[in-house]
Amino acid sequence: MRLFAVGIALTALAACGAKEEMPNLRGQLAPQVVAQLPVRVMLVELPQAESAALTGIDTVNGDLVTWRSLEDQALTLENGVVVSTRGLAFDLMGSNVGLVPSEFFRQNEYQTKAVRSFSFLDGENKLSTVSYECLYEINPAEIVPRLNGRAELSSVSETCIRPGRDIENRYYFDQTSHQVTSRQWLGDTLGYAMVEFVN
Repeated sequence: MRLFAVGIALTALAACGAKEEMPNLRGQLAPQVVAQLPVRVMLVELPQAESAALTGIDTVNGDLVTWRSLEDQALTLENGVVVSTRGLAFDLMGSNVGLVPSEFFRQNEYQTKAVRSFSFLDGENKLSTVSYECLYEINPAEIVPRLNGRAELSSVSETCIRPGRDIENRYYFDQTSHQVTSRQWLGDTLGYAMVEFVN
């Protein structure tokens, strides 16, 4: 589904996304509003960049789903993992999925390791790729903020060891083992993205 098909549904909700500080789009997504959305919507918040946007599905290519905002900012997810961004400063040009968190969660394994690679453009506009070994673990349920309050959700943590501060991603699942929200690293400049499927 192309973005123009979801534009009308997102326009009213995204109207206050042009503030200098991060807009509170959560406050606009009351249950009665969400229930009337005719298309799938994903909320993306970048606290470090003080940015937030509502996105709709732009393109689907197998397991790759690109979600795009009305401001033409895009995140591409592969099985729930952000693998690239476009239209943001210092975009994540590409990354691999070291391990699919949803599959790991459903198999109820305790922990395992995999290698993840992340590619960014450097100061000379050349592609720079770094790889890290990441540890995956299933964590006990915890209370997590959601659009409609707080929920008790289990999660898969993805901890990637690197120089300086480690990367610590979290993928949260509901009682039906569907990923509903996550916290994913997009790079040192953008920081972490809070990604929540609205409907």
